Amino acid sequence: MRLFDVLFLSLTLFTVNGAALTNGTVKIIKDANPNSSQDFRFTMSNVSPGSFFLDDDSDVTLSNTKTLVVENGNYIVTEDQAAGWHLTRITCTESNGIPNSTTDVATRTATIGVEIGETVTCLFTNSLITPAETVISGRILTLNGRGIKQANVTVVDLNTNTIFSVSSNTFGYYRVPGIRAGSFCQISVSHKTYVFSDIFVGMNEDLSGLDFISNVNKKY
Repeated sequence: MRLFDVLFLSLTLFTVNGAALTNGTVKIIKDANPNSSQDFRFTMSNVSPGSFFLDDDSDVTLSNTKTLVVENGNYIVTEDQAAGWHLTRITCTESNGIPNSTTDVATRTATIGVEIGETVTCLFTNSLITPAETVISGRILTLNGRGIKQANVTVVDLNTNTIFSVSSNTFGYYRVPGIRAGSFCQISVSHKTYVFSDIFVGMNEDLSGLDFISNVNKKY
C-alpha cells in the first residue's frame, strides 16, 4: 500500500447520525441507585446534537449508554441536575491512550481527552434522595392530667394526604414515626369518652411533648 493510501485511510471520516466524525470513541453510562425510569439530561461540547438523555431501567425505549465516535480532541460532558437525585460519583476509564480525562462532581462534569484509536468510558452514578423522616410524640391527657389509653391519634400530611394512625398506650403516651420532614400536618385525637381539638404543625424536625388535653372530662 502506498504511503498516500495509508495517510488517506488514517484521515478518512466516518458518518454517525449524519455528523462527520473520526477515530475516537466516547461512552457515557448512567447508573441510578435504585434503577429508575428517571430521564437524565446530558450536554456535550463540540458535537451535534449537543445534548442527549439516558435512564437506568429495564425499558429499552431509552438506553443507559450513549456511544459517540468523535475526532480526537477535548470534550466536556455535563449532567443536568435531576430533581430528587444526588450525583454521587463520576469515573472515567481510558483505553489505548494517555489517561488525561478529569472529573468534577461539584460541577457535574467530565472533561474528556480523546486520542486517535482511544475509547473513553465515563460512568455517572446517581442516588435517589430519601427525604428525612421525623417523629411526633406526646401524651393524651384528661383535664386532671391523667393519661388516657386507647385514644386514636391520626396525623395527616396535608402536602401528600398520607395518613398515619396510632393508639395511645396504657399511660396515654403515643408516638408517630415516619413523617416526612418539611410536611405540614393536621393531628387529631379521637376517643369514645373524651373530646380533643385538632392541632396543625409544620414538621421540620422531631416534635416531642405534643400533649393533647381533653376539652371536657367526658362526652355527654
